[in-house]
Amino acid sequence: MEKFKGDLKKRIVFMILGDVLAIFLIIMAGVYFNNISIAHGNRNITNIIRGYQIGTFVCTHGIVLVYIKKYIKALKDKEKLRQLYIKENDERKKFIVSKFGGVGFDFCLATIQIAAIITGFLNQIAFLTLIVVALFMSFVKGSLFIYYSRKF
Repeated sequence: MEKFKGDLKKRIVFMILGDVLAIFLIIMAGVYFNNISIAHGNRNITNIIRGYQIGTFVCTHGIVLVYIKKYIKALKDKEKLRQLYIKENDERKKFIVSKFGGVGFDFCLATIQIAAIITGFLNQIAFLTLIVVALFMSFVKGSLFIYYSRKF
């Protein structure tokens, strides 16, 4: 359990660093990049792109804060720490996640999201294409998770 506590402390540190980066990107996308317009682009799509970029960073910030709070509570209470350990090491859930790609699928989805954010500054059509691909992958992941959760 001490090893798990150390792992949680490391996660909290990395999450705080990621949160600082998300806050920085919210400020950059909201203030600095608002003044940049995409050459020969549709203004409505440009607003959608900026909204998506800022929304992604704000959601990341919120999710990170929820997990930091959860981990800090678990570190303070042995029963919550034990429950979190059991939840994270649930063999059934690990098996279900392994059935539909697990970490590799999540890595590809995150890479496409990052590429969409970066491409939003360069090309509107490529941005929209990557968003559609990310939405499709998310739908597939959710569908497979529901299917395998019911099957196993």
